[in-house]
Amino acid sequence: MEYEVGQKAVYPGHGVGVITAVENLDIEGVQATVYVLKILDNGMTIRVPLTNVETLGMRPVMTMEHFKRLVHLLHRHHRAHPQRLHVGERDANGHPVVQDLQHIHGG
Repeated sequence: MEYEVGQKAVYPGHGVGVITAVENLDIEGVQATVYVLKILDNGMTIRVPLTNVETLGMRPVMTMEHFKRLVHLLHRHHRAHPQRLHVGERDANGHPVVQDLQHIHGG
């Protein structure tokens, strides 16, 4: 996924940040283009190489529509299968909740 300056993104382990710039860096003779991400919670600045965005797990912030669908989905499954949500299953990919989450996410 490509991000634009001003767009918010989630960086695992640090939370939500704002892309403040896209920079080209020379690191020991290697050229790298990075997103400059300022974490909203603590003001930390993180430089994320464009080539590592997916590997590092950086992702867009969930939209309100996506959030509402997720809450509805979890509420529906909790009513239908409360015991299945509290007890883990060996084959999580076969679990109806996981299947629905994958569908919502587009995977």
